Amino acid sequence: MPAKPDLPDRLGECSLDSPGFHSLREAVYTLLAHCFGLEIDRNAWAALGQLKDMTEAYLDCLGGPDHQLQQEAADLGQLIGELAAGGGEKHLLDLAREYASSFLGVGPNTIPLCESHYTDSNHAGQDSPALRVRRQYQRAGLTRSESFNELEDHLSMELSLMAHLSARSKQAAENSPHEARELLEWQSDFIQGHLLNWIPAFRSKAAQMSPAGFYAKIASFTDRFLELEDAWIVQELQSILHGNTEAPQKLTID
Repeated sequence: MPAKPDLPDRLGECSLDSPGFHSLREAVYTLLAHCFGLEIDRNAWAALGQLKDMTEAYLDCLGGPDHQLQQEAADLGQLIGELAAGGGEKHLLDLAREYASSFLGVGPNTIPLCESHYTDSNHAGQDSPALRVRRQYQRAGLTRSESFNELEDHLSMELSLMAHLSARSKQAAENSPHEARELLEWQSDFIQGHLLNWIPAFRSKAAQMSPAGFYAKIASFTDRFLELEDAWIVQELQSILHGNTEAPQKLTID
């Protein structure tokens, strides 16, 4: 898990020439990918303790508050505080049990973590979500770890791709505005063509199975974060299309 990034210190700094903002995005995506791909370890737990501050910094970059995302972060913070109250590392064992019971079983109460479960189950051949996202990973030059045995359309892998593209956006923002725009277009296509196609249903399933649980709360946070990501990127690309070089206005989202 990466260390806490250097956060932008100027409100509204969320344009293509803001590498600090993309560093922050990478950190959030990396943390979320870890939460859904593995049991919470010490490093992830430490990063979760920073999530509220990361959320506030992210919203500062977007130019204003978002009460829903702030509430999701506050609810997670409260739960994290309650889990840690007992001292020691019992909270990590409790979260490992919740992860196993939520995602690793085969019964009706198991919450699937793969896109293909929530989208058209009749996909076949080149149209399957797993194959379509595999092509995205190949395009990005990413390979799946041999120790990770899930399908390519697993939530952790899809969020890891977004973390990777955010990191590349940081580099491009410093060196190549044209590449930065192309990377944002790629991220917009992936969020709209994959993540937002199924994360709302996944969030609802998690809330139904365990409304007070950690993973229901982190799923709800993820859903809202992706909505804001989609809105911000679309607004940025529209600004570029219309040649607007002024500082970005406050993000608007339904």
